[in-house]
Amino acid sequence: MLFEPDCLFSTDSVETVSRFELFRAVGSQPAIYPSPSESPWFQTNWDRIEHEYNISRFGRADAINSLLQLIFIEAKRLILTESKPPDSPSASALLTYRYQLLVEKNAAEQHKVEAYANELGVATAYLSQCVKEVTGITAGEILRKQIILEAKRLLAYTDVTIAEVAERLNFKDASYFGRFFKREAQQTPGEFQTHMTVYNSRSD
Repeated sequence: MLFEPDCLFSTDSVETVSRFELFRAVGSQPAIYPSPSESPWFQTNWDRIEHEYNISRFGRADAINSLLQLIFIEAKRLILTESKPPDSPSASALLTYRYQLLVEKNAAEQHKVEAYANELGVATAYLSQCVKEVTGITAGEILRKQIILEAKRLLAYTDVTIAEVAERLNFKDASYFGRFFKREAQQTPGEFQTHMTVYNSRSD
């Protein structure tokens, strides 16, 4: 199972991943490999998630979210029982980790990589080099992905208008926000909001 940030934009799932520091602990591998005796438990719960996703019954989204949280908790238990200590993180990995935390906290207000570099006390070019080396994508891409994630949360789980989302995310106007969203998400904010409205209505 591969996790992308977009599949975790519900608040409960994001808080669970952040709380248990899953898949992004400094110096560790971003993957977990259950043993043959542990795998059936995970497979059973993946099957339950698939079942919930494919039916339209009351509480579908909540059920999926609860099952994901249960899987995340079990994954953290596996990490804690690993006998091999993680490798010492490099300076680049530590800087990238600190950058990611800052972006997650401040992306709604701050859209400039340079501002994060200043807060971290490094040159923008050096930050970009380290982030690219560690993650394979640029510092700007990480920031844009987080902004889109914040936008999707607001569009999917609140009643605010697209213009209000633009304002909350510190865009100068709704039209600029719409162009940014379309470029990064390959659909307009309205199209995404409509899709999520249909999905959420099937989960009630």
